[in-house]
Amino acid sequence: MCFGYINRGIPMNFGLPRGIGSVASAAASFSMGRLMTMFNPHITLPFFIGFYALVMIFGLFFKLKPEEEAAYPDKLHDQMQKAERGSFLDFFKKYRLFCFFLLGIIVLKAGNQIIFTYLNRIVERAGGDNAALGRAIAIASLTELPAMAFTKNLIQKFGSAALLKI
Repeated sequence: MCFGYINRGIPMNFGLPRGIGSVASAAASFSMGRLMTMFNPHITLPFFIGFYALVMIFGLFFKLKPEEEAAYPDKLHDQMQKAERGSFLDFFKKYRLFCFFLLGIIVLKAGNQIIFTYLNRIVERAGGDNAALGRAIAIASLTELPAMAFTKNLIQKFGSAALLKI
């Protein structure tokens, strides 16, 4: 959706929505921890079914009005149609450093995911319950909020290349 807007020349601020996502994640984690303590862990399936149903319904409202579509034609669509298609090996040869960067991101996210996979066992071992787990994840989500809210300012001050290196 964002790339569609960008292709039409509509500027996007990724920091603010990412920050809102962090707050929503914190609220959901806190709520789920409380709900799981009050009921049982089986509450998660109906909760997420309802949550994703709401996300899909809200997603229907994120489309341009016909007059906006006419005002913002898709500028890159024709260029993308003319672009040559190549293999993964061709892409890797052309963008070798970028591919290694992506591999680094995958390794970084894998390590992060391992911690979150076993976080419930870590919290239980420390004497906590599902409510404590919800609070821990909520705190983790909220701590990233300042960086996400000021991403645009950070990029303007330091540049995206410097931030990626950091």
